[in-house]
Amino acid sequence: MRNRDGSSAAAVIGSIAGRVIVSAVMVLVIFVAVRYSFTFGKAVFYQAPVEKAPGRDIEIEVTEGMGNKAVAEALYDAKAIRNDTAFSVMERVYKAKLFPGIYTVNTSSTSKEILLSLMEQSAVLKEEADSVTVDEDAGIVDAGGEADHEQDK
Repeated sequence: MRNRDGSSAAAVIGSIAGRVIVSAVMVLVIFVAVRYSFTFGKAVFYQAPVEKAPGRDIEIEVTEGMGNKAVAEALYDAKAIRNDTAFSVMERVYKAKLFPGIYTVNTSSTSKEILLSLMEQSAVLKEEADSVTVDEDAGIVDAGGEADHEQDK
């Protein structure tokens, strides 16, 4: 049977079915994306500590050139945070730049508390490093900011 425009009923039904299937797939993709986005947002903004207080102190080492993702992975591997990707995003949001050194964090802290603690510890490490002066001629290091010179006797 042909319609007024010359198309068959099967072609019309097939066209409608195709549109329904495409629409259903689009709705499913949007649903999955919204659900993932909600879960990820919750991990970033409403994080829970890994352990209840008092928790455990964990030390991690940040080396020269270690990026945000590597720091987040080190914390995740040490079981200090629950989600390394969310922590890495938080580091970018807070524009965290960590100075190389040994850092101590507690597992009863949230990811945000850990990040703020790392930033505070980094500032202290940077100040300590900036206050150290090296006199290469005499080979003397002084943490007070001035190099001591060996005097010839």
